[in-house]
Amino acid sequence: MRKFIDPRYIILPVIVISGLAGCSVKESFVPVETGDEITFGSSLPGNVQTRTIYGDEILTDPETGNRYYPVYWDNDDYIAVYCPQSSNTVRSDYKVTPAVDTEGNPTNTSASVTKTGDTGLQWGQTDIHDFYGFYPASAVTGVDGDGLIYASVPVLQDPVRFEESVDADGNRVIRGIANTDYAYMWAYTQVDKSVLPEGTDVPLTFHPLNTILEITVNGPTENSSPVKISSINVNAVDPDGAGQNIYLTGDFKCDFNPVKDGTQQGANPECDVAGNLNEVRNRITISCYNEETGDYISLGPGDKLVLHAYLLPNDDGFEVQTLQVSVSPVNSQNLVKTLQTGQILAHKVNRVSLPYVKTGGTNYWQDSLDPDIYITELSLPGSKMSMLTEANGSNVIYQNASIEDQFQAGVRAFIIQTGALYDAGNNLFNPQFRSGELYACVDGKRLNNYSLETILEILSDALTEAETKGKEYEYVFVQLTYDGGTTDNEGWAQLNTEEAWIRTLEYSINNLKSKSALRIYTDEITPQTTIDDVKGKIILKANFNSPGMGNKISASAGIPCLFSLWDVAYVPEGVPLSWGSPNSSVQNSSSMKWLYQEVTSVGVAGSGAGEDGPDGKVDINYKKQYAEALFTSSVNKYNEPGYDHSWWFMNDLGGSFVGGSYSRDPSSQGIIDLTLEMAPFAVRQLQERSENASLGLIFFNFADNLPESGQKYGTASLIQTIVDNNFKFALHKKSASATGAVVRPVTRSESWDK
Repeated sequence: MRKFIDPRYIILPVIVISGLAGCSVKESFVPVETGDEITFGSSLPGNVQTRTIYGDEILTDPETGNRYYPVYWDNDDYIAVYCPQSSNTVRSDYKVTPAVDTEGNPTNTSASVTKTGDTGLQWGQTDIHDFYGFYPASAVTGVDGDGLIYASVPVLQDPVRFEESVDADGNRVIRGIANTDYAYMWAYTQVDKSVLPEGTDVPLTFHPLNTILEITVNGPTENSSPVKISSINVNAVDPDGAGQNIYLTGDFKCDFNPVKDGTQQGANPECDVAGNLNEVRNRITISCYNEETGDYISLGPGDKLVLHAYLLPNDDGFEVQTLQVSVSPVNSQNLVKTLQTGQILAHKVNRVSLPYVKTGGTNYWQDSLDPDIYITELSLPGSKMSMLTEANGSNVIYQNASIEDQFQAGVRAFIIQTGALYDAGNNLFNPQFRSGELYACVDGKRLNNYSLETILEILSDALTEAETKGKEYEYVFVQLTYDGGTTDNEGWAQLNTEEAWIRTLEYSINNLKSKSALRIYTDEITPQTTIDDVKGKIILKANFNSPGMGNKISASAGIPCLFSLWDVAYVPEGVPLSWGSPNSSVQNSSSMKWLYQEVTSVGVAGSGAGEDGPDGKVDINYKKQYAEALFTSSVNKYNEPGYDHSWWFMNDLGGSFVGGSYSRDPSSQGIIDLTLEMAPFAVRQLQERSENASLGLIFFNFADNLPESGQKYGTASLIQTIVDNNFKFALHKKSASATGAVVRPVTRSESWDK
């Protein structure tokens, strides 16, 4: 089913419950007997995978004037029937085959209901039998003898497909055909078998349980360019800051006793939240990615997109100003609308029409997340070799946009290759490190106008601008890497380049950490660190290339930076991730792990590169295999019992084709061609995922929204796909004592919130 308004008029199928004990004589009473199986007729052939459907025409109840959508069964709808008095199993699942009208169309009654297992429910010894029905059967996670049924509403509610039509005004209407497995229904009836003749029908009339939002997204204003929409989110908010827990998704339990007791006419089962409350459960996400076209839905002027969100059962409905609907244009500022008028009525379809969509502004996506989410749970889009642009003088172009523009497109993680300029004195026989500074480097040259301090200033300015716009929960991750070729001394004395670089890093960061304007995060990063802890800050991390290099730093150095060993391109078991120092003693006692894949030099398929070819070259198929393995590892870790979110994943999808028809070293053409290979691969991988998990930090070439690169090579869509992963799943968050609703300031208007 797709939509329903008034439960009185969703008169769904009568389920036939027949005893099969012997033959019946019309003029005699033959009761059902204990042990007889409760059967539901015969099934139709075929495995048509469709959903319960809605009539297109809106009907009007002549008594009340209420408007409603008629609801019909469809082939391959399954229901769960629970009977605590049954003599064998207390729950069985059944397939519904709809009756059809004279024209062959499905109706709202069933022709047959057939058990899916070897045995169905059987009559028990007691006379009184209670029957509880639930649609769909797949949503039921448990039952018990006290009249409770357990089920779950998912965070991710993607349409099963998109269909286009034209409305009366000639405008294009795109409908996301909802997966009506989320449109839950219930039924209850009580039967006295002692007075039930054999073959008598036992009616189970189904009623809607969910509250539904029908969301209409209106295309841009006249003469505007089309806008691609990546997702729609429904968020529960706490406008008064009362700390109320508002849940929209997740596990719930329904108590059928109020219906069974019959003390209140028209009573519904009483439903309440259940399960793990340490997850994000105040959001529903609907993806607008069209798998048939391999792209996001695009709306032009006059176009409309219609979608449906199924909310957790709630008899009281939802007050306005506690629900927000947000639209995410690809790589652009989120558009948020707080519902202001009327009330969201329980068990009904509530229509929401949004203002015209528009693009522009920075993609402040982190600010839309629950601030209590652990940061290792998040998926951050990142730019590989963030400073290697033509504007910075690079001959090998990994990025086309500046780091400011990358940030605007939604990138929140950066890799900065650095060299050190240091002073070790003039004693050639006893060099002693005195001071130094890190600089970004390009093509074996230091960029003297881009010191670490300058780079932090640029990113700090971006975070400051976010705060001026009320976006206080944005933060940035910066990974610093070593380039020995650009590490030089100022005096006569020289140090080993690895020692010089790591000592300069220690000196630079400790010298800059007291400058609050640079926003360096100085508290220790742990598995319990949340968005709220790091909001408005820059997290620093550095790679070191050998244990000896790390041991040049004291264990008590106290550098506000994460450290991990970079040894080979892929370490499937992960490496320690330490805070404060790369010293082996700190690494060995760290509670965190860094699992990474960082293949940069890539051979074309079949070039003989293998897993580890000459000059560090790796075959493209192995790079994809490693990348996919990391995605799988994140899912496996997430599902481990008692997982403490202590693993941080880093997946490098960037790099360059080398060798063969390409140059031996990375080249601009090799970078472009690898991007064209990896971007669609990654988008497919992520769009097909259905399991909760963090993707971690994902780095790639051309992390921008420019027509000549990000839009052309597919990485603009990849940025948005990674961003959307944070909204699709019930990510872990700190204790359930924290509010389930994110507080957001609202400026009320007929347009989008300010």
